[in-house]
Amino acid sequence: MKNKLIIMLCIVGATFSMSTKVMASTNIQRICGDDRYNTAIEICKSGWTNGSKYAVLASGENFPDALSAAPLAKKYNAPILLNPGTTLDTRVEDELKKLGVKQVFIIGGTAVISDTVKNKLENLNIKTTRLWGQDRYETAVKVAEQLDFKGEIFVANGENFPDAVSAAPIAAKKSMPIILTPSNNLPTSVIKYMKNKNISKTYVIGDDSVVSKDIFYSLPNAERTYGDSRYDTNIAVLNKFKNELDFSKIYFANGENFPDALAGSALASKNSSAIILVNDDSGQPTKDFVLSKIPSQCEANIIGGSKVISDELINYMIYPAGNTNGNVCLQGLAAKQGEWVYYTTYPFGGLYKSKEDGSSTTKLDNGIYRYINVVGDWIYYSTGFEIYKMKTDGSSKTKIIGDISFSCKNMIVIGNTIYYLQDTNKDGKNHLCKINTDGSGNTILNEEDSILSLNIVGNWIYYINESDNSKIYKMKLDGSSKMKVIDDAAHQILLADGFIYYSTANGIYKTKLDNSKTVNVVSGFDMNDSFNIENNCIYYVSTDGCLYKVKTDGSENVKLINIKMLDFKFGGSPSIFNPNIVGDWIYYDCFTFISAEDTVTWLYKSKIDGSENVNLHLKYLQDKSMK
Repeated sequence: MKNKLIIMLCIVGATFSMSTKVMASTNIQRICGDDRYNTAIEICKSGWTNGSKYAVLASGENFPDALSAAPLAKKYNAPILLNPGTTLDTRVEDELKKLGVKQVFIIGGTAVISDTVKNKLENLNIKTTRLWGQDRYETAVKVAEQLDFKGEIFVANGENFPDAVSAAPIAAKKSMPIILTPSNNLPTSVIKYMKNKNISKTYVIGDDSVVSKDIFYSLPNAERTYGDSRYDTNIAVLNKFKNELDFSKIYFANGENFPDALAGSALASKNSSAIILVNDDSGQPTKDFVLSKIPSQCEANIIGGSKVISDELINYMIYPAGNTNGNVCLQGLAAKQGEWVYYTTYPFGGLYKSKEDGSSTTKLDNGIYRYINVVGDWIYYSTGFEIYKMKTDGSSKTKIIGDISFSCKNMIVIGNTIYYLQDTNKDGKNHLCKINTDGSGNTILNEEDSILSLNIVGNWIYYINESDNSKIYKMKLDGSSKMKVIDDAAHQILLADGFIYYSTANGIYKTKLDNSKTVNVVSGFDMNDSFNIENNCIYYVSTDGCLYKVKTDGSENVKLINIKMLDFKFGGSPSIFNPNIVGDWIYYDCFTFISAEDTVTWLYKSKIDGSENVNLHLKYLQDKSMK
């Protein structure tokens, strides 16, 4: 019924605060070879152009021994090279010769890197030092003994590689050993090492499932840093030690692919740079960190080929989106960049720019627009049938694409790419398309499905597939790897905090990304109404037309805005629609039928706590009367 006025098809995603930084001058470089060994060599070529007297050699077949090697590599300004098999790879030999290496530190025992390799190196007049123990934990201790100990250590789980890699650049800069441990029992070799050191601080990486409470409390002056996943832990570590890192250069490595990350850790350590772990499921915390910490002029180095880390994923990570995906889901009434808010007074027209408190308001254009995105110096928006852009001062209005026979909607801009739904009215389907912001490269990503509700997170597009009874699917940003995620018939989706939130005729539900657990958060939810998420709270419109707020765990469900208390008095059954959240304010529509054919829609805003409701429609009328 209500969608006679407002089309509810939408793009949805994890909500986040828009960054004021724009990666306009980012220099993106990809460092890769045709396999892990050549990639390690290319990393070496990138960082050690003038050669090196030292090199660290580790096995490319498994990760444990090399986990603790980055601080050693930093001490000797040495690259980490990987070797396959039981003989010295000719590619590694050639690189050692080009570097002019005089000494190689071999990490691991003869079962990992054989004496055949060691002997070959010595026959090349390269001195070798083998650092090894009975297991990975003792090997890490042997590496630690080579460092200039300064009182602080890292402790990470030795059963997996990401936590140690996250710590590597910081450990290298501060000459901190990376001590490895299993989850529940501190190895004897580690206990002995620590007993002989005057340790002033222990930084434990990971929660108590990877380094137990018993181990944690046995460590001197211990402090734990962790996140909900290896990627969140990576960001937590980088945030903790952000003052130790140089963000003018960053390195991206696949968090599921140990060889590239381990070899890359030496190069990141050499430059005191962050190594950021990503994969196709990388979420908002990683993107938020990149956008907030990385300067506008930056060198972004991608370790590994496009099959390891896709171009689309990197674009998602380093370029800001033009609006929160939760807002774009709900017509994109308003977008925020820095101290400015851009909003539209549908249906009477007018694109405005103002400070968040409503001051310094300027009318930029008279058109009727939705799906506002702001990236850099440009505002992007849809007229319903065309996509335009204009400068943030209202100048240089330019059509990007037009002449779409039926409708163009649900538009979100990420960097230089616009994703949108196109309904040509030829086959009755909403097709997902993308186009560059200069108007080139218009491409249909999916012709098979009719798509209702989109959510772009990491390298994935989550969507409601109307062609399969409104079940939830996902596919990659290039349109490949389509798969079903949730069997429920959904009306709106929104990803946040590692969960998929979706509405049905029975309420709002959330489920983990792996679909392992589904929870009903809100019951009695009208499927035609709308919800948004911000700061662990769901803002939703219930069947009474009022706006409510509930925590994402289902607690503290309160009425935020009572539509009957507003100056929206037109009879019928009025309802709030499209709660867009920008900073400390909610922009929303009030809507009602005044007859079978006629409707009224006014735009309001209120503080995020429901106070200070402002009628922006009346402001529009006042502006019009003054002209």
